[in-house]
Amino acid sequence: SLTSLRLDYNSIQGSGEAFGEALKMNSSLKELSMVSCFLDTEDGKGLATGIAVTSSLSSLNLDINNIRGSGEAFGAALKTNSSLKELSLGNCSLNAADGKGLAAGLAENTSLTVVNLLSNNFDTAAAAALLKVKQEHAKLTTLCGFTEGGLTEEEDDKNDEDTEEQDDKNAKDQGRTIDLCGDNLGPADAMLIAPEISVMTWLTSLRLGSNFLKEEGIITIIDALQSNKELELLSLDISSNDFNFGPIEEKLVAATLAMMPSLTSLRLDYNSIQGSGEAFGEALKMNSSLKELSMVSCFLDTEDGKGLATGIAVTSSLSSLNLDINNIRGSGEAFGAALKTNSSLKELSLGNCSLNAADGKGLAAGLAENTSLTVVNLLSNNFDTAAAAALLKVKQEHAKLTTLCGFTEGGLTEEEDDKNDEDTEEQDDKNAKDQGRTIDLCGDNLGPADAMLIAPEISVMTWLTSLRLGSNFLKEEGIITIIDALQSNKELELLSLDISSNDFNFGPIEEKLVAATLAMMPSLTSLRL
Repeated sequence: SLTSLRLDYNSIQGSGEAFGEALKMNSSLKELSMVSCFLDTEDGKGLATGIAVTSSLSSLNLDINNIRGSGEAFGAALKTNSSLKELSLGNCSLNAADGKGLAAGLAENTSLTVVNLLSNNFDTAAAAALLKVKQEHAKLTTLCGFTEGGLTEEEDDKNDEDTEEQDDKNAKDQGRTIDLCGDNLGPADAMLIAPEISVMTWLTSLRLGSNFLKEEGIITIIDALQSNKELELLSLDISSNDFNFGPIEEKLVAATLAMMPSLTSLRLDYNSIQGSGEAFGEALKMNSSLKELSMVSCFLDTEDGKGLATGIAVTSSLSSLNLDINNIRGSGEAFGAALKTNSSLKELSLGNCSLNAADGKGLAAGLAENTSLTVVNLLSNNFDTAAAAALLKVKQEHAKLTTLCGFTEGGLTEEEDDKNDEDTEEQDDKNAKDQGRTIDLCGDNLGPADAMLIAPEISVMTWLTSLRLGSNFLKEEGIITIIDALQSNKELELLSLDISSNDFNFGPIEEKLVAATLAMMPSLTSLRL
């Protein structure tokens, strides 16, 4: 009478043949799941013999098993099987030959509707063979495990009476996301994904970060999104995909973004797209919906910074920009000029961007005239004390600008803070303390100028319980600045302080000051020097 069996995440290598024989004899089992069971090639072939014969099994999931070399056996089984509706062989180390073997089987199969073959090691020829089969078999709706309207099979079954329009509306109402971050996707996977997203109307968020799509895969995805005229995509994450664009690709991506009227969030972090600043600056001028843009560690240079600044000066929609960890030294004046006219940005992060003293003063001039920014991060740059002083003067004169260090009220992120908008200040502080709020800036290349920016903010924090500033270059003057700020904060209940490895060498006066301050911190339980 057994209809469903789940064996996921058990080490049962060597059991494939036995389960294959069981499938031949069992006439009731409909669902079998063996995700990450350490199955190997012979297990795959053994299971395939049962698939060829079973008349009851409708769903089989073998994701995350190393069954490379069993594709031909599964293909042969699919030619005779007429009961399977869903088959998932994602992340199974299948190679190009396996892909072609599966394509041959799918070409003759008449029952399958949902197949997942993503995160394998197919080449483009194998992907093309699989796509050809899908195009010729209308019943086979996906090779990526996607289901209509973004619904799972269970959800879809519940909504069988819904019209296509109702399905799409339900999907949009629920903010449908395809999340494939960190799924080991390559260019061949992009080929399988592209034709499916090119016709989706329900998709609102596409997350493809931390994969290996490279230039060709990203372009394939962008082309598909560009061709979908009914799509209202809100969020796109293609960060950390090992791509290095040339001028043509940069312009294509930027142009596509400019033509996505619904896109509100874009993440490009950890990709090598040096030289793309001007193109993205032009895209920002044309796009009127994008609210969040993140380009962390994208190898951007001075000219890229200046190019982006031209778009910042014009955009009326962008509210958050993160350019951390890019060498955009020399672009501070351009960003400052842009900030004078921009009235949409609320958050700007230029941390660890190699900005120098002149850049700091240029930014200060822009911040002095900007009316919208509330959260700015300028830590880990190369400002001198004069630039830091100029920035602090602006902050003191603009109550709306709450931070120059990226710190947010009560230690909460912007998202957390939004959720607690109705909380009183006392409630915010209590929430922060309850969660043991930490500022961790260890190893962030901080110097004395950074200490100047940090000090006035920690001097008024009541929620801070742990301050970690180890492995920096604060030197004597920076440490004294921090200690003075902590000493002035009479409401602070700091539990842990780490100022180790900061290249300081105190004299007798400084030593006494620090010792006296620490003695006046009754809550301190941990100190690292």
